[in-house]
Amino acid sequence: MSALCQLDDLLTFIEADAKEVPFGNDVVFHACSFCVGINLPEKLAVLRECARFARPGGRLIWTEVTQDAGDPYYPLPWSTTPDGSHIETREALIKQFGKAGFAILSVEDETGAHLELVRQIKQSGRVPELPQVQLNAAVLGPDFPERRQITSRVLEMR
Repeated sequence: MSALCQLDDLLTFIEADAKEVPFGNDVVFHACSFCVGINLPEKLAVLRECARFARPGGRLIWTEVTQDAGDPYYPLPWSTTPDGSHIETREALIKQFGKAGFAILSVEDETGAHLELVRQIKQSGRVPELPQVQLNAAVLGPDFPERRQITSRVLEMR
């Protein structure tokens, strides 16, 4: 992926169980999780691990789809079946952050902005370029574009 984005000289990847990351305590200033939690059956354990390696005053940005719009309609972009999806309500997610030891500084619902972006892309007629298609297929499977369209349509109906 990093080679496709021409970032391979700038990035180092460490593969590990998210519940047991090979970092010492209090070593990371900033961390970001972009839609990872939806794939984690033991989210609280992962959040506790993040709190362990975060430095005092450090920040964790966590973005995640929640179940606040209602029950999901499968296939989803990240999972074709319920057993591969671990979404929950915003309130339940916030409680887990508190249990893990995090102070919540802000919570933002970006559903409207996401739907607006989907509408703009649709109206523009823009088609994803080959590297983006390859990246999505490599990470999420070749049927990802179809699953993303289904999810966008379902959200627009709610």
